[in-house]
Amino acid sequence: MSKSASRLVLLASAVLLVSCAGSETGAIPPGGTGGTAGGAAGTNGSAGTAGAGGASSTGGAASTGGASGAASAGGAPGAGGARGGAGGGQGGAAGTAPPPAVTRISNGVNPGQGQWMSYPFGNGLICGKTVGGIVPPDDYKICTDSNGPHLTQTADDGGGNIVSSFRPRQPFDFTGRTGVIAFDLGGRQAGGHGFWPEIIITSEPSPAPYQDLIGIFPFPRDAIGVELANQPGCEYRAGATYTNNGVSAVKVIRNYVVSGWGPNDLHADYDGTGKLSEPPCFPVNDARMNHYELRLSASTVELWVTDPGADPKALRLVAKKDGINLGFTRGYVNFQQAHYNAGKDDHVNIPPTHTFNWANIGFDGPVLPVERGYDVPDALVPFRDLGTSLGYRITASAPLAFPLAGMNLSDATAASLHLNIYGFYAGRILQFRFNGGAWQDFVSDLPANMEQRSLHIPVAMALLRSGDNLLEIKAGGANDMAGANFDVTVR
Repeated sequence: MSKSASRLVLLASAVLLVSCAGSETGAIPPGGTGGTAGGAAGTNGSAGTAGAGGASSTGGAASTGGASGAASAGGAPGAGGARGGAGGGQGGAAGTAPPPAVTRISNGVNPGQGQWMSYPFGNGLICGKTVGGIVPPDDYKICTDSNGPHLTQTADDGGGNIVSSFRPRQPFDFTGRTGVIAFDLGGRQAGGHGFWPEIIITSEPSPAPYQDLIGIFPFPRDAIGVELANQPGCEYRAGATYTNNGVSAVKVIRNYVVSGWGPNDLHADYDGTGKLSEPPCFPVNDARMNHYELRLSASTVELWVTDPGADPKALRLVAKKDGINLGFTRGYVNFQQAHYNAGKDDHVNIPPTHTFNWANIGFDGPVLPVERGYDVPDALVPFRDLGTSLGYRITASAPLAFPLAGMNLSDATAASLHLNIYGFYAGRILQFRFNGGAWQDFVSDLPANMEQRSLHIPVAMALLRSGDNLLEIKAGGANDMAGANFDVTVR
């Protein structure tokens, strides 16, 4: 297939799925190789190429309005690479997709209490089985039910704020065209003090790249995202059962500064009558999945969705914004679950824990090389009875040392270090080195009173070697910081 051909990139094939027959669950295999990047052939279908009406191949969802070849309706969900086991996603030969990068953040950082990004225990109904005391990486599972094989993403905010995020390790290119990101998603959604999904496309492979909640603001350099955090007009239509949702915002990040548009700024002709209105509500539920297509160009973003369990071709427009003027047209797609103290008393029947079910995830466009990521395992240190600390304390006196095994540098021309960092106030220095070499300085240029960032730091290829490497991290001054979701990516 030509490298310029349009096609769907699936995160895994059915071969690697762990069946949940008999209510048995299977964890995402850490560090394994993913499935066929082109998706499963035959009945599951592959993406259709661009054309009049955007028709897709057998099994694929038609792309209403002529957007370039939409998603397969039958491909398998993503698998592999959850942190906390044996780091994820080394490799991925041409034609295969490695496990996605899985990252998590919270507002559980309090250096005075020895709290270095704690993450609450989760509880959920996963594959028909109630599971409690969930600790990463077991918050991501693969199971099969009436919706077919899918990825479960469970998170509990413990009365605080958290983000759980995953992204394929392959870039999405929409240069000079409207690109399509497609996925199926099941689960109730509640805005305000609740939980919701969001799709964030970043210019760099930044970990857990977005939220703007109390204690969480890990902005990347450049990004665009769609938040499905509901609207007051949608939320209570079903008697506080949270089975309606709506797009709450489109966010743009430019050089680490966030701006965006709420429902009042997203007027469009959503019902085809020529009358402009705010984004419409649409139904969601726990038992069946909606099919979504996010259509993105440098100037316009649109979100299309079906009703739960409906024909994937039965899409309708639920959000549109022209004039976004993005500064990038190649990026990384992040699928996130965000929580804002979901158990607070201004919501009815909303628990602090929730599970989203994802399937048939993919995007179209040029077939770009798969990037190789080498993850540092989460710390997984118990924090009182509140959960598990995933992050690490970064000090000047005791450098952190992380072995990175089996690094493959063949055909690689660039590398980068990624992490989420707390306490990185303007002028503070993060230092890193590889294999005992010279320390490299990365100086914070954050605005005043800002201290978090989803960091992407270029790494000179000369600092790395094929095979095993040792990454060391320390603070370049007296002030401690917290870091999480460390990885080195080569491309």
